[in-house]
Amino acid sequence: RGGGVGGGDDSRRFGPPFLPLDFHHHDPENIEDERLSTYYLSINRNKRSFALDLSHEKGRQIAKDLAKNWADVIVENFKPGTMKKMGLDYEDL
Repeated sequence: RGGGVGGGDDSRRFGPPFLPLDFHHHDPENIEDERLSTYYLSINRNKRSFALDLSHEKGRQIAKDLAKNWADVIVENFKPGTMKKMGLDYEDL
């Protein structure tokens, strides 16, 4: 799951209904609380995300290790040939 720095998935804002980001500690008097759509929360339940800087060898090595040891599927959205240049294409993994 990606979405860029600070942006994230557009479905975070699909609603109503919404829940506060931290609904266990929500202050009902504070209407400025950031909220997430219940749709987003339901489709992303138990998912985790991370970011890697693939412009550095360390980031590419982590990606290779994850692909080898954990991944069932890899989805990427780079221009054609980019994964090959980084050594992360199908043949290299």
